[in-house]
Amino acid sequence: MLDVEPYLVELIKNFSEMHTPMITAQGLELANSLIESQSTEKILVEWKAETLHVSELYSKKLGKSYWNNFLKRNIHLIRAKKQFNLKTNFSEWCNYLNKKDVYHEIY
Repeated sequence: MLDVEPYLVELIKNFSEMHTPMITAQGLELANSLIESQSTEKILVEWKAETLHVSELYSKKLGKSYWNNFLKRNIHLIRAKKQFNLKTNFSEWCNYLNKKDVYHEIY
């Protein structure tokens, strides 16, 4: 997997330059798509089967622990921030006064 990580870092940097945030699920989906049907996926499946004793069904995917370790290994290249759910903050910023200000700015 280490041979694929430089490509993953470059893709994340490109998304960052486009001001497109990437959450953990999206990062894992991108990493899994990079190794899909490649020799790296075969190596990963074999390693998981030998060391972790997981079934073939779950062994093809990289998980959250991989992503956390990836970010730690590449902290000098990628700046990660804590993600937040916009729905939880919706009530704070979506009120009558804010909507009124937005309306007057637009019209």
